[in-house]
Amino acid sequence: MSINLLDIIDDELIDDGIDSEIINDYQIGWKDTFGAENFIYKSNITYNEKDIAWWQNSDVGKDLLRIKKPNGIILNWRPAGNHADYGFKCNYIQWFDDVLIVMYRNKHTNYIFRFKDLEVKKLYGGSIGSYVIKNELIYVQRPIYHQSKIFKIAMFGDEEALEISAQELQNDNIILNKTI
Repeated sequence: MSINLLDIIDDELIDDGIDSEIINDYQIGWKDTFGAENFIYKSNITYNEKDIAWWQNSDVGKDLLRIKKPNGIILNWRPAGNHADYGFKCNYIQWFDDVLIVMYRNKHTNYIFRFKDLEVKKLYGGSIGSYVIKNELIYVQRPIYHQSKIFKIAMFGDEEALEISAQELQNDNIILNKTI
């Protein structure tokens, strides 16, 4: 039996008093009380067999990350950024067991956050040209004009992002093939 995550989330929104609708089995949309358009895209929903997490897009920068726990509790988190008026774009959202990794962009800055239980940790903030997730590590290439820097970020540890060389990346057989 497959779970229809859009239906579950739409029911939660309706319970919150939001007049939402599922559009083309791809997204949920609604207008808030001020007339701003809001969407939840299927690609911005993740499920780990017990918790559902989704990113709510708002065309006025009022984006929200929501996590529904098995007991019905919903946790809400507003993304950080220096330009909320510019808006946000969720680029990646995925569960790794009980750990949620989220990448999003706000104007010129990309952020990577980790959510575990009630702990929220910023893993990275800066430009991202390309990235890959492998062996519980996130590798990020930061384009800086004509010189790029590469960082290795532990998904589950408390270490800071570590700058590494292109040679180290090559030695570990890592290819940065996902772009933002």
